[in-house]
Amino acid sequence: MSTLRFLQRSGLAEIGHHGLMWRTLRIVGPSMEPTLSNGDLVLVAGIGRCRPGRCRPGQVLVVEHPTRPELLLVKRCVRLVDDDQVWVEGDNPQASDDSRDFGAIPRSLVRGRVLLRVSTRAT
Repeated sequence: MSTLRFLQRSGLAEIGHHGLMWRTLRIVGPSMEPTLSNGDLVLVAGIGRCRPGRCRPGQVLVVEHPTRPELLLVKRCVRLVDDDQVWVEGDNPQASDDSRDFGAIPRSLVRGRVLLRVSTRAT
C-alpha cells in the first residue's frame, strides 16, 4: 500500500523518514477557506517546536492556541512580529479565531507546517 493511500485511509497518522516527522491532520471548520475546507486531510511536517528561521510569511502553520493548549489551529503566517513572535490569520476572516483576536503568538507555539492537502473532504 502506498504512503498516500495509507494516509488517506487512516485519517490520522504519524510517519518518520530520516529523522523528520510528518503527521496528517483533518481540517475542522471553515477558517482556512478557500485554501483548505472542513474535512480536508493535510500532511504536516516538523511536528514539535518551530526552529528559528523556519516560519515564513505565507506558510500555512499548525499552532497551539495560546489560551487553550489542547487545541491545535491551522493558520497562515502573515508576518514575524519580532524574533520570538508570529502573527497568524485564517484565510476566512469571518470564521477565524486568530491573531486578530488573541494577538501575536510565541514562536514556541508553532507545532508544524502544512505541506500539502492529501485529500479533500468526503462527499
